[in-house]
Amino acid sequence: MKRQVVDFIRRLVGFPIVMERVRAIENMAETRAAVLNPKQSASEHTFTNDLGERLARLEAIVTHERRIDLVLNGSMPLFMYMDDLAYRQIPDEYKCAVQREAPGVFLRRRQPPRGSVFAGTPMGRSLDYLLESFDRVAVLDIGCQYGTSAIAFANHLRLAGRSEPVFAFDPGDAGSLAPHNIAMNAEMGAVEFFPKAVSNWSGMTLLYSEIGNTENNRLGNPIDTRGVTMSRPAPVTTVDDFMAERSLDLPTFLKIDTQGFDYEVVDGARALIERQPVVLHVEFTPHAMRARLEPGDFLALLCHNFVVLDDANVGLGPIPEEKIAEAVTRIDAYPSQHTDFICISRKLSGWQQLVSDIVEQGGKGPKSA
Repeated sequence: MKRQVVDFIRRLVGFPIVMERVRAIENMAETRAAVLNPKQSASEHTFTNDLGERLARLEAIVTHERRIDLVLNGSMPLFMYMDDLAYRQIPDEYKCAVQREAPGVFLRRRQPPRGSVFAGTPMGRSLDYLLESFDRVAVLDIGCQYGTSAIAFANHLRLAGRSEPVFAFDPGDAGSLAPHNIAMNAEMGAVEFFPKAVSNWSGMTLLYSEIGNTENNRLGNPIDTRGVTMSRPAPVTTVDDFMAERSLDLPTFLKIDTQGFDYEVVDGARALIERQPVVLHVEFTPHAMRARLEPGDFLALLCHNFVVLDDANVGLGPIPEEKIAEAVTRIDAYPSQHTDFICISRKLSGWQQLVSDIVEQGGKGPKSA
């Protein structure tokens, strides 16, 4: 069976490419087997339990086609790729394909929105403070992936009685489904989607992604993924260029989740940060950025321009510049080796009270995934 499949794919795309992918996928299977069942040999596991998965992934490489399912994320229906890690982590009861129901029947399970998922969180409180302080704000979701967070932000704005759209960006495969998910959840609020990367230059760039983890796309490839990384060209812009093109010069909330390339996004928003009160919710993944800059240098840039709180430990209070190295070491020791920062501009009137309120109410604890 294996030989027949490989021979077929060899004729289509060439032997070297196929064998590179076969070896990469088998390496992944062997590693997973060793973790899941150490008493079973890797080769035995590879040619039994994982055979279907391996062949499906090989087929996807050749045909560039992937199976999509409809899932229910509370009140939010979403299209997702079935071979993605994020999809596999969702309980089967929320998957249309697993339940073997027609989409129209499956969607009847959808629950009405019951408030904002951000209500009461440090992110929600900082966004609310901006909304309460200004008649008009800009909200940008950079790295929106399947569109989940952008839709949630739009719902938060709608519940606050606001009409501003959320500007959402993602150039990857998950992002290709975001427009459909946004349209399917239009009643939750307005989202404008842009299939672009965001960095510190505008034009074209290379985008890297991984088989089986569509959400993990990024503008660089410092991590060895054993040959399963794919790449393609993608348009890229900066926050400053985007705001100028849209004639937007407003207090801004920026959510940034770009798989370790968050420094470049902030660097491309310097003009906005200098002019306007800005609140950032930015992912901080030290190991993903060490190939090109010191994580402490990025944190120093944030601390210079903002009051910075570790969302996993907001009770510790703002990170002082003299304790940046200590903060990086602490985050490296988290189970997930990353966290999110809440960064509050000192240009925001009353920022001291906002910071005090967030610290007093505490956070959610270190990330485990």
